[in-house]
Amino acid sequence: MAVPAKRRAGVLCFRPASQDSGYEFLLISRRSKQNKEPAGLGKERGDGESPVNSDDDRFTIPAGKFEAEADSSIEDCARREVMEEAGVECELVQDLGWHDSRSKKRNEPIETCFFLGRCVRLLESWQEATSRERSWFTPADALQKVSYRQDLSSV
Repeated sequence: MAVPAKRRAGVLCFRPASQDSGYEFLLISRRSKQNKEPAGLGKERGDGESPVNSDDDRFTIPAGKFEAEADSSIEDCARREVMEEAGVECELVQDLGWHDSRSKKRNEPIETCFFLGRCVRLLESWQEATSRERSWFTPADALQKVSYRQDLSSV
């Protein structure tokens, strides 16, 4: 009997680039003991470089599981996750479709619906500020940073 896929949602958030007329994309650090800092304001880097280490697999697109008690739609889930994980309010501008992956622990199927979102507001502190860093990258650099996972690089 097949295990039903876990449903998730995420946002590939963009904003105008500060250096030129292009755009830059938001990625967040994956949670690890190295990323934890004392409670307080969140960290943000705009240069695309990590102060902790340079491993390319430390960045990801903000996303998380659909919670029926908190989310009335998959779009609500996506907005909630980007706010919790990155402290960013986004306007969803395009549905980027469903992307399949598998869980690391149990190899269970996961379906994640990603949305393209325009950054509306950045919070100075947010729910996961002590365990995540938000960074803005050029499109090419963002793609390179998530290329360790096919489902992320296909977004």
